[in-house]
Amino acid sequence: MQHGPPRFAFGVSRGPRIRQKRKVTPYYNQISSGSRYHGFLWVRNVTYTCACLRRITRGISSLPPTRSVNFPRRPLFWLAFLLFFSALHADAQASAIPTTDRSHLRAAAEWIVKGDLARAEEELRVVLNTEPNEYHALNLLGVVRAQQHRAAEAEQLFKRALEEKPDFAGAHMDLGMLYAEGGQDDEAANEFQRVLTLEPGREDAIASLTHGLRKQAAAALKTREPEKALALLLRARRASPKDADAAYEFGIVALRMSLFPDAIQAFKDVLQERKNDVNAVYAEGRAQMGLGKFQEAGDLFKRYVELRPEDASGHYALGLILRALEEGPEARVQLERSIHLEPLQTESYVQLGELDLAEGNLEAAAGRFGRALERNPKHPGALLGMGEVHYRKKLYEAACDFLERSVSLDSNSRDAHYYLGLAYARLGKTEESRRELALAGQLEQQDIERHRNILRLLDPAEIDLARPE
Repeated sequence: MQHGPPRFAFGVSRGPRIRQKRKVTPYYNQISSGSRYHGFLWVRNVTYTCACLRRITRGISSLPPTRSVNFPRRPLFWLAFLLFFSALHADAQASAIPTTDRSHLRAAAEWIVKGDLARAEEELRVVLNTEPNEYHALNLLGVVRAQQHRAAEAEQLFKRALEEKPDFAGAHMDLGMLYAEGGQDDEAANEFQRVLTLEPGREDAIASLTHGLRKQAAAALKTREPEKALALLLRARRASPKDADAAYEFGIVALRMSLFPDAIQAFKDVLQERKNDVNAVYAEGRAQMGLGKFQEAGDLFKRYVELRPEDASGHYALGLILRALEEGPEARVQLERSIHLEPLQTESYVQLGELDLAEGNLEAAAGRFGRALERNPKHPGALLGMGEVHYRKKLYEAACDFLERSVSLDSNSRDAHYYLGLAYARLGKTEESRRELALAGQLEQQDIERHRNILRLLDPAEIDLARPE
């Protein structure tokens, strides 16, 4: 197994592959028909939700004391709409609704909760026959149509409700949910944003908006549009500054784009919400490495190893950092531990081979690089190492063979071009030697400039807006 962090969601290296128990996703994702629907019942608000349910079923004008309610085993698709939107808005407008209509609306809500859509529609028709433009009834009938998978009719009913009551947040939310289910992500986000304009801080709207933006960001990454993904995740962070998942994904994209300071801040924000999130610890360590802050990276990888002592990737990463800090003996211990935990790998062998080279132990180094090449004959680092071993042994023809193969696999390796240039010179190939040494010099200069100018692709002020207070 070639070491280093494996690939995770978003198609970027995220951290070691770990079977980690995550918090239960804060949404009910199944509707009664079994099809997927995203983010309609915010689990953390169950107590509040239950209170709203009683407001529908026991009378809009009264609010009994909070207590638990047992929901049906199959969560209903539009239950959140009834609880959070229709009930609340109906409660606020109760004086404007005739008592008879109010009882029919309450009965319709009860039938929708129970899953009897036909009887719910009967109750709503009673109201609409006498008051065709009653926006609560139009909204609830839209809920019924959505449950029946008649999306076009549901959309028209929600829009009719909004024509009658443009500031009806419940209908905006329901319409946004309908758009989200249909894959109309931009339209859904616009509706959720309107809800938040009408009712700032509304958690279900925040959750749905954040979820939709994260979904769009994932799609943007699949089409190789990291800048678009980063902008979408920045919006998600603004909408929900304490959402650890949005922060983590923002950090991963920033890391992929070499925006190391922003990635570090994002991972720190994750760790404020989830103290021992091992993936965030590992990812922040990688970002600190990108900035050349090896001491900080080492502290993070030590923490990772404490949290996941049996993970070979953590020991490998710690060994790599200790090498950079010139702590050879400790680095060797960590790399050997990584091999003990995962013998079928390449990277730790390569790093140990480089340690042996630094100590002048050419035979041990050749053995390490040879083991790596057994596992992966096209490993550029192992080929470079074997080339350097043969160069030091004055076996220049063999050195050129290994180094040429290394350069063909990784044309940006300064060391491979450098040693290849030296080997060509020893063989009297002057022109080839000058070419390779010139390339090595160019790559060294580019590397210096890249580390000197780690530029952000977003305005720093915008990044600051995405950070929790």
